[in-house]
Amino acid sequence: MSQFSIGEHVIIRYGRQQGQKATVISSQLANVFKVKVEDGSVLFFSGKGLEKEERPPIVAAKR
Repeated sequence: MSQFSIGEHVIIRYGRQQGQKATVISSQLANVFKVKVEDGSVLFFSGKGLEKEERPPIVAAKR
């Protein structure tokens, strides 16, 4: 079972938007997540249809 938090950045694994980046905007019961895709659409996906986006850690610049 996949766990995603609100505001987490994910990548869509299946469907017409496959490969696009999205942000989790809410979670429903039974592993269903409402996401906003980078193209502006808002969709519902199961946890199996999403994967976590690997983002490098933010490092503060040296002064």
